[in-house]
Amino acid sequence: DVEFTKAEKAELEVLATLYGALQALDSLEWASINGVQQCEKEMAGLLDTCAHLQKVVQEKMGDVNDALAQYGFQVPEMARQRLAGRTKRSGVAAAIYEAAALGVTISDFLSLGGEASSMDSLVPALKDMLRYQQEAGAEGTNSYKIVKSWVDKLAARPASDVLSMDESRQMKMELEDAANQFRIWTQSHA
Repeated sequence: DVEFTKAEKAELEVLATLYGALQALDSLEWASINGVQQCEKEMAGLLDTCAHLQKVVQEKMGDVNDALAQYGFQVPEMARQRLAGRTKRSGVAAAIYEAAALGVTISDFLSLGGEASSMDSLVPALKDMLRYQQEAGAEGTNSYKIVKSWVDKLAARPASDVLSMDESRQMKMELEDAANQFRIWTQSHA
């Protein structure tokens, strides 16, 4: 059995609370990507909580990232960016956000059908999604491979060509799987 001193227990409680707040922040970021209303307002309150907890951790334990890593807490990249005080997404966090947002946009295109599911709508969005996944470091993941396979299939078709209903359904199903895999990847590669 591991015994912790009173001070160690207090430090762990603060770290666990901060980690929980960062996980909630990450969930709100993903909800925001998926168009859920009120996320920015909720994130503002959570950012205040995280800022307070970050200050407490810094005073007691030094560098926040080191303290979290010491106890095995893996902070998702978008939350890590927010923790660093960046109110705008940048770098890897921006790439993750943009790749995920494009997944939602492409899914919307497929739901609308018709001109929205034409090659000149889908291929540029899919290529952008690939580029953002590369910037996030996700090249070679299953998510990346799924998106790339659709780019390869569709890029050779005429710009005015429109997906059939069956193709749209198949693509939507595969891209939803890719989106889920991408989210899991982002959480495991913090």
